[in-house]
Amino acid sequence: MSIRLLRFLVAPTLALSGLGCDSLTGINEMFDHRLVGISVDQGSVVEVGDTVRLTAAGDVNGVLGMLMYDPVLDTRWSVSDPTIAQLQPLPLPPPEDSFPRARTLIRGLRPGLTYVTATARGISGNASVRVIPVLQTIQVRAARDTVFVGDTIRVTAAGLDAAGATISELPLTFAVVGGLQLNGWSDNTARVIAIAAGAGKTEARFRRVFGETEIVVLPRGP
Repeated sequence: MSIRLLRFLVAPTLALSGLGCDSLTGINEMFDHRLVGISVDQGSVVEVGDTVRLTAAGDVNGVLGMLMYDPVLDTRWSVSDPTIAQLQPLPLPPPEDSFPRARTLIRGLRPGLTYVTATARGISGNASVRVIPVLQTIQVRAARDTVFVGDTIRVTAAGLDAAGATISELPLTFAVVGGLQLNGWSDNTARVIAIAAGAGKTEARFRRVFGETEIVVLPRGP
């Protein structure tokens, strides 16, 4: 073994031996990777009779906590009101999955709000799950069905169940085609900008159900 390599191997040991107890404690705390919290997917919405997947990951203490997480594969799941939603556990991820997380399926049974909790090694985290009636249709309406290039209009959408009742706080996503550009949305309202003459559409979607409205963009005169 060369003298240079020997110095490389011995130097860290000598440096650590010169540290006091307080310094060693600080180093231990820096590289401590104990489980200190569990984060679960938040704000999930599922229809009656349908399922949604939730995942959980463990928050790790110390410097390592900024670089890694605990997969908490030993998680035990529970639901606060099993009459609203039902747990349907999934098998563990395969060994070749390099970034596994604890996971479970939640099946909606009746409309309402419940909480799902993930617990591992005495640490728990929870998230709300809202079960809604089966979504039948999504109605989409624009403030005007004919606009000029450069105009900005408001488009609203509402989800309805089989009885025609509105499903409140439905997490919709919006999209546009044709001479339109989406300028963001909040809840059930989107802002749409007309950018080119021609026919266009604005769509609102929740999972497999969508609705749309047609908007004609006219060229702006001189």
